[in-house]
Amino acid sequence: MTFVNEKQIGNDTFAPIDILDYIYAVLHSPNYREKYKEFLKIDFPKVPYPQPTQLFFGLWLI
Repeated sequence: MTFVNEKQIGNDTFAPIDILDYIYAVLHSPNYREKYKEFLKIDFPKVPYPQPTQLFFGLWLI
């Protein structure tokens, strides 16, 4: 994965907006909310690092 400053077409690049899209998708996922329901009541949400990278690219496309 390669970070770029601006949106580009490519399979292995991502831009700042893609990171925001990924975070939005994770935090609004019903699975994430259910799994961390009790923790979210007392603390800020934590965004998991995407493993494998296909997860990152798959979620920000939603």
